[in-house]
Amino acid sequence: MLEKIIARYEKESGEGLSCGNNLAVGSLKPGMTVLDLGCGNGQETIKAAKIVAPGLVVGLDITEKLLEKGLRQAKEQGVNNVLFVRGEIEHLPFIAESFDVILSNCALNHARDKLKVYQEIYRVLKADGYFVVSDPVSLVELPPEIKKDEELWAQCFAGAEEESKYLRYIEEAGFKLEILKRREYQKNGYPFASLTIKGTKKRR
Repeated sequence: MLEKIIARYEKESGEGLSCGNNLAVGSLKPGMTVLDLGCGNGQETIKAAKIVAPGLVVGLDITEKLLEKGLRQAKEQGVNNVLFVRGEIEHLPFIAESFDVILSNCALNHARDKLKVYQEIYRVLKADGYFVVSDPVSLVELPPEIKKDEELWAQCFAGAEEESKYLRYIEEAGFKLEILKRREYQKNGYPFASLTIKGTKKRR
């Protein structure tokens, strides 16, 4: 399935695929350390780096071609407080409590194990850190034949979790949940919603 996702995003490498405007609601401040999950070509990563300077922003993606493009764009814009790292969102290559804020825009739906993703987000966030994630969810359980279709996973469709289940995973991972924005729409004949969610790490 990863090959399908990589191929899709390499084809659309000039576009900034987006479910929401995380930077507008992310409350980023100078000096913060930020992780951008599924950063793609790095457009939002670079914008975040400009906001938090002299802090650091790390963009993580599975697609090498997009990471290279992000690095080129950062150099062209003179942004030197940004790093681009190749990795999977279900297995983050960072030590615990590394980041103040984690951002992700229309990327987490590609993960098979979304509870694992949010557990990883919890692990690498600092105490009282938070995430802002925009992602599509389904308002009904999608049929098994859709969930098995790798092409539809790559199209931000088959990987959309049913909304109540998605929100439950976030709470189970240890976050205080706040829905910042919710917009309903139809996709391929199924009811969907685009969510922008803030989750604050609760102390255990």
